[in-house]
Amino acid sequence: MATATASVHANQAPPRLRLVQPQLDLESLSASWQVALDAAGRAIAASTPLLKAQEVAQRRERLRIERLTVAAELRGFARATRARRPDVSAS
Repeated sequence: MATATASVHANQAPPRLRLVQPQLDLESLSASWQVALDAAGRAIAASTPLLKAQEVAQRRERLRIERLTVAAELRGFARATRARRPDVSAS
C-alpha cells in the first residue's frame, strides 16, 4: 500500500512553502532596547559600592558606546524599512 501511495504523490508537485516573517515594529523594538539599556545602567549604578571607580567608569563608557551603536542600528533599520526614526536616549 505504501508503494501505491508513493506513486500517486510522485506525480504531484511538492507543496509550495511560504516563509512567514513577523513584522518588526520599530517602536516596540526601540522600546525594548531602551528598557534593556536602562536596566544595564541601573545595574552599573547598583554595583558602584562593590566595584572600583575605574571599573564603574569603564562599564559606563561601554554602555554609552552600546547605546550609540544601538541607536545607529535602529536608525539604519528605520531607513531600510522607511519607518519613522526611533528614539533611543543616549543617557
